[in-house]
Amino acid sequence: LAGAESILQYYFNLLSASIMHPSTVNAIFESSRESGKAWLTAVKEQCDGNQLNEDADTWSIFVRIACVVCSRCESVWRSIKSRIFSKFTPKRFREMPISSLVHMLTLFISFAYTTEICEVSEKTIALIMSVFESSDKDRHEILLHAVHCLILLHRERELDDTRIANSLISMMDKLTEADASGLYAESYLYLAEKGIEVVSLGRFLPHMTSVDIGHILETSAHANRTPGCLWNVAVEKLLTSDFRHSIVFLSAQLRSRCEHSPLLASQGMSAISNTLLSEKSPSTDVALKFLVEFFHSFDSETFFPVESMLPLWFCIAMTHIESDGELRLMSWKSYVKNLQLAQQMTTTAITSGYNK
Repeated sequence: LAGAESILQYYFNLLSASIMHPSTVNAIFESSRESGKAWLTAVKEQCDGNQLNEDADTWSIFVRIACVVCSRCESVWRSIKSRIFSKFTPKRFREMPISSLVHMLTLFISFAYTTEICEVSEKTIALIMSVFESSDKDRHEILLHAVHCLILLHRERELDDTRIANSLISMMDKLTEADASGLYAESYLYLAEKGIEVVSLGRFLPHMTSVDIGHILETSAHANRTPGCLWNVAVEKLLTSDFRHSIVFLSAQLRSRCEHSPLLASQGMSAISNTLLSEKSPSTDVALKFLVEFFHSFDSETFFPVESMLPLWFCIAMTHIESDGELRLMSWKSYVKNLQLAQQMTTTAITSGYNK
C-alpha cells in the first residue's frame, strides 16, 4: 500500500475539480432514486465484487479503490477521511448538481459500509441535516434515501440507530404534505419497524395514497405503540376495497391493547363494531373477515372483554349461517374455550339462543 495515499489524493482532487458540473447518470444514480435499500444494495455490489463492471465510470472506480485501500490501511483512512469531510462543506453540498451529490453520498455510504460506520455516519448525517431545509424536493429524495441506507446498515449490524432515527424525524417534519407525502410514508416505515411514534404523521396521512397507507399499516401492525390517527384511518378503511391491511392491523393492535388495557381494547372494538354495522358498510362480508382474523390473533392465554363485540358476532352469526368453513372458525364453544370467555358470555349467549 506504499504510495496509496498520494494516488488516492491525486485522483480525488482530479474528480473534485469537476464536482460542481453535472456528470453522466450511472446505475448507482438510478438506485439512489429508487430507494435506500436499492442504493445500499448497489453500494455493496460495488464494494464486494471481485471486479468492476466494464461500464464503471471514474467515480465508481475511485470509490472501489478508496474503500479497498482505506479498509486495509488505518493511516491512509485517517488522512483521506479528514480531507474528504473538510473539503465538502454544506455550501458546496447545497450547490453541487444532484449527480455529484449522489457521487459524494455514495462515497460516504461506501466508507460507512467498509471502513468505519459510526463516525462516517455521524459526519454524513450532520452534512445532510445542514443542507436539508434549503433543498428542493429532488434533493430531499436523495438525502433521505442516504439516511435510509445508514439506518439499514446499523440495523444489519445490530447497532444503535437512535440518533439517526431522530435526525430522520427532524427532516421528515420539514417536508410539505402536498408534494412529499409519498417520501414521508417511505421514511416512516423505517420508524414504524421500531415502533417509533412521529407526531407529524397526522398531517401527512390525508395526503397519502392507499398503497402507502397499506404499507404503513402492515409495518405497524405489531408495534407496541401506534398513534391514534393511524388507528382511525385503519377503521375508516374498513369501508373501502383496501380493507385487508386494516383488518390485520386492527386485530393485532386489539391484542396489544388488551394486554396493556382491557378498557382501551373494549373501546377500540366498539369503534370497529359501530363502523362495520353502520349503514355505510355495503355488506357484512368485511365484518366476517375481520372476526376470523381477530379470532386467529388471540390465544388461550388472552383475556378479552367481549361486551363490545357481541353485536358484531350476533350479526355475523345470523347473516352467514350457511358459511360452513367460516362458521367453524367461529364455533361458539371453540371461541369461548380458546378465549376463556365462558363466564362472561354464557348468560348472554343462552338468552339469545346462540349457545351452540
